[in-house]
Amino acid sequence: MLPPGAQIVVVSGDPAAPGQSIIQLLMPDGYTMPPHHHPTDERVEVKEGTLLVGMGDKLDAKKTLPLSVGDTIVAPAGFHHYSIAEGATIVEVTFMGPVHITYRT
Repeated sequence: MLPPGAQIVVVSGDPAAPGQSIIQLLMPDGYTMPPHHHPTDERVEVKEGTLLVGMGDKLDAKKTLPLSVGDTIVAPAGFHHYSIAEGATIVEVTFMGPVHITYRT
């Protein structure tokens, strides 16, 4: 489901089942989540490192917003977005399952 290189830790819930789930993503420096969207809202909180986030269907590092430890952002259902880890980065993601990611090609 995710590009190779990230690790996922389930904090609560079952991401494959209906209902709220919380996961943590551990991403190495330079890890990229390509443009994608979800059928439900997702809330992302940076726990460690810096996450560069952008919106749209084309990844452009120059058009990102840096989020630091403690910063949060909500991507509404259907919102096209992407991210890049700057340094080793951990984010906590809260969403309603089952999890589904549609990547833009």
